[in-house]
Amino acid sequence: MDHDSPLDPSGTQILVHQKAIAGNIKISRGMRSHLTPGDFYDISYGGVVNGHRSDGPHSWLIPSDRWEGIVDWHWACQMQQA
Repeated sequence: MDHDSPLDPSGTQILVHQKAIAGNIKISRGMRSHLTPGDFYDISYGGVVNGHRSDGPHSWLIPSDRWEGIVDWHWACQMQQA
């Protein structure tokens, strides 16, 4: 099996080339409201319990930050940079 497949924007083979601390998170947050739904300061909470946000793990990544594949993500990164 090829160690580079399948490529994933958050996969080890991509992150090893990221020079900025939390660089992929910064890229994803920057795309919000330009290329993906959401606002720069949106946070993903640990889920919903009884209709309220749970106090589970929080993440700066929200569901709309996920991409179908590496090709779409790479295109969006180039578009954002332009």
